[in-house]
Amino acid sequence: MMVPEEHELFSINPVVVVQFLTPQECERLVAYFQFGEKESGKLRDNARGIKGQPDAPLPEVIRNNTVCWLDQSEDSSWIYDKISNLITELNEQKYHFDIDSLQKIQLTEYTAVNHEAGQFYKSHIDSCIAGWVDSQRKLSMTIQLTPSDKYEGGDLLLFGDKNDMVLDRPNFLKNIQQRREFGAAIIFPSFLEHEVTPVTKGTRHSLVAWMQGPNWR
Repeated sequence: MMVPEEHELFSINPVVVVQFLTPQECERLVAYFQFGEKESGKLRDNARGIKGQPDAPLPEVIRNNTVCWLDQSEDSSWIYDKISNLITELNEQKYHFDIDSLQKIQLTEYTAVNHEAGQFYKSHIDSCIAGWVDSQRKLSMTIQLTPSDKYEGGDLLLFGDKNDMVLDRPNFLKNIQQRREFGAAIIFPSFLEHEVTPVTKGTRHSLVAWMQGPNWR
């Protein structure tokens, strides 16, 4: 059976929603981070792929940033509702994954160190690679909370970007610029490889969220 070229059966491409948050909403979330309980970023135990060995050493430093978990409360329900509604709508239109709930939201900070290459998150995926967990991250979201002229570096690279750096550089630069827009939300399947390049100047704040669902099948 021939399928018309313009008919898209499915897509796992990222979606960028510009101006998803207002500057005031971004500032409110950064304030949550500033006054919240912060900790060094680390991989989830099951992301290591070594069940029951949360302290097993990694071969290299994968992640260097600071995070703050945003509990769901009366004061934060607005952002939980806004994110859940957007991801659910996009999933119905585009991805058609089996999802059921939003995990706890994470606020992150990447900063330069001594005006040199600073904090980063090397290439990784958000889904678990082992099947022993009850639920999987299905869709990931990053929201830019800092104006792009306030920091250098700190770009979100997604699967395929490194090819476009060479093969389609104009498209690569356009995508990067769009993702850096203040208040923009970037949504993509959690199994796509991605990274945050080192921040070389200033500080970048972002929000990270994951919509989960039953194990892949």
